[in-house]
Amino acid sequence: TVALADIDNDGYYEMAVGNERGGIVFYNTIFKTDSVSSIFSADNNSPKIKIFPNPASSFINVYAPFQITSMELEDISGKHIMFIDVNGPNLLPPLPSGMYILKAKTNESLIINKLIISASE
Repeated sequence: TVALADIDNDGYYEMAVGNERGGIVFYNTIFKTDSVSSIFSADNNSPKIKIFPNPASSFINVYAPFQITSMELEDISGKHIMFIDVNGPNLLPPLPSGMYILKAKTNESLIINKLIISASE
């Protein structure tokens, strides 16, 4: 189960995620409690960001036809890995194979993309 609330009264929502074994994990978010935020996923009709290769192993290229204020790569638990340069190549640190999240922020929205990392051969 997932729940959003301003738990620490800092003006931003925190997310609580429960699991099947009774545990709970808390995450900070970038969503202010006093405003409306837009979230786009690359799976719907949102603005498109080109990420290639995907799956990747040692580098990725990211291109966006609109202004990105910042982009970062996170692991599936939300841990920051690195900031990503838009409209150019990015060397990746050695990462375990798996799914990662690319979060692109614009002035109006947050765009989420999945990135698959496969082990280098």
